Amino acid sequence: MQRSSSVFICTVREKLEPRASAIKAQSKATVTPGSRVSINEMMIRQTGRSVHTYLVHNKPVPVGFKVHTLCKAGYCYTWMLDSLLLEAPAAPDQADVELSDTAKQVVKLALELPWHSYPNGYCVFLDNAYTSIWLFYILQKYGIACCGTTRAGQKDCLAAHRGIQRVKEKWA
Repeated sequence: MQRSSSVFICTVREKLEPRASAIKAQSKATVTPGSRVSINEMMIRQTGRSVHTYLVHNKPVPVGFKVHTLCKAGYCYTWMLDSLLLEAPAAPDQADVELSDTAKQVVKLALELPWHSYPNGYCVFLDNAYTSIWLFYILQKYGIACCGTTRAGQKDCLAAHRGIQRVKEKWA
């Protein structure tokens, strides 16, 4: 008997959600993030077979579950499990910009920060897997400063650089 993928995904969510919610709640109660936090991906080793595992070359753990985490000084405040089958969460209020699934996860993680702790806002550090001009634009709308590395030749960064050059030429 073969299961449809929607039934399988529902089963995975039903099994993971109660445990994941309890661990996230405990982590948020224990860890207080500072005003400067980082969002990065982690790999959890998986040696068995699963449709939710990733193969990421050049990582200490090349095969496993991919988890996007929001951390401060080595302590995880919150996280989000990535899967090829599960839909990325919808990032609110982004009708004018189309974000990738990875960028949507970054916005969702950043919006989980406790605003009462730092009313002046947060600075989020990202690596080149997440960095994009449009992601920075959306996070800036929410009052979150960003800093990140980028790959040479990343297309939206090149387009933004060309736009800046045109503005400079216009005002020169």
